[in-house]
Formats: sequence, structure tokens, C-alpha cells
Amino acid sequence: MPQYFYPCVVRFLGALRRARVLDAGCGTGALLRLIGEANEAELHGIEMSGALCEQARRALGSRAQIRQGNLQAGLPFPDDAFDVVILSEVIEHLRRPDRVLGEVKRVLRADGRIVVTMPNGSAYDPFFSLAHRREGRGRWQAFLPWEHPQKTRQPIDTVYGFEEIGDLFRRNGLLVTKMLGRESFPYVWDWMYIEKRRPVRAALRWLDRLRPLADRVLNRLGRPRRCYRLFVELRMRAGGSDPSAGTGRPPLQDLQ
Repeated sequence: MPQYFYPCVVRFLGALRRARVLDAGCGTGALLRLIGEANEAELHGIEMSGALCEQARRALGSRAQIRQGNLQAGLPFPDDAFDVVILSEVIEHLRRPDRVLGEVKRVLRADGRIVVTMPNGSAYDPFFSLAHRREGRGRWQAFLPWEHPQKTRQPIDTVYGFEEIGDLFRRNGLLVTKMLGRESFPYVWDWMYIEKRRPVRAALRWLDRLRPLADRVLNRLGRPRRCYRLFVELRMRAGGSDPSAGTGRPPLQDLQ
């Protein structure tokens, strides 16, 4: 992930005072490590890869409980177990995202939060449909999202458009309460690295330097649709108490 990414997720999460946090698809534990450095939270992770689980355990030690498991086979945790569940760069790799979201809702407290980060194919509009029709040949590859079959290195990748992302959350009974976008107009960066003509490359390099400013403007206007990387906070219902507040409950047991 880009260097800014994990610190951005931690800022987006906000304060997690004594919260029980699950990173579902935790990988090497990089995000959990930063969360632990910034908060006094009870940290848990689940990851399908045994090798990544071992990396996460070595990196986190006793600071977090890491369990190996397949999200789509169900989450091995009791109901109402967590204040915050994170799905970071996970949903686009799932065959059954609705099932996983159902499981996340089951293990989440009624007033808890789900934090999702995922790519947004609509950031490549209006060129995406043209590039798709041309099968990403030549320069058109720059206008395809990285999840497209012509680009992806993953065994499972789904190109979700902005409206499809919203539909996924709505049909699972989830309300978007906060959204942030980063990496606006991503095809500028992609095009710059395949363009051979020096004047065009120079122009694209100049435009690429403006993208952080474009990110700020789009977020200030509440228009993250043009951003490739979305950070989304979801709740099962409006209102409720602050999920980051301490509850005084004892730690979860037998999660290893």
C-alpha cells in the first residue's frame, strides 16, 4: 500500500479508548500495529494466510490476538464481541461479500462501527468504459482500474463502481456515516508511467503533483466519487453511543 495509507486509516478511525477492535483480513498486522501505538485498544486480527499470520504474531507479540481463518467460512467469534470491525482492502477480493458483511454485523455491537477501505472503479470515469471496450490495449490500459482482469495480479478481484459500493452497503442494512476519498483521478498517475512522449509525460507529472490538492477539495465538497481509494465508516443504525467509549468488560477469552 502507499506510504500514506495505514496512517490515514488510523486517523480515520479516530480515538479508540479501550475499544475491542477486529481487523478482518489483517495481513502482516501493519495496521493493527499502528492502531496499537495510537490507542489503548484491545486488538484482534484474523487472516487466511498462515504465513501472514505468523508475520503478524511476530510483529505484534502479546499486543494483539491473531487467528487464522477464512472470512467467508464465518467469523470464529461470539455475537456482539467488537466495538469496531475493520475490512481494509478486503471486500473486492471476496466471492461472497454479503455473507462476510452479515458475519461482521453479527460480531459487532449494536452501536459499533464498521470501517471499510476499498478501491472505487468510478474514479477512472469517464474513460473506463472506453478502455474496457478496447480491452486495455496500448495506452488504454492506464484507464482501467487495477482490479480489472487486464491489470490484476490477484486470483479474485472485483471492480466496484461508486454506486455499486453504496448498493452493497444498503442491501446489507448498513448506513454510511462518514466517507473520505484519496488518490483522485488515478489515471493521471497510471498514464504518466506508460506514456513515451516527453512533453505529455511532463504535463502529466505536473498534474500528478496537484492530486493531493484535488483530494482535499473533493472531500471538502463531499464528492469522493472521483477518488480511487475510499475510506468508509458504517453503522447498523443511526445514533447510539460512542463505540470507542470504554465498557469495563473483561477481555475476550479463547480467541487464539
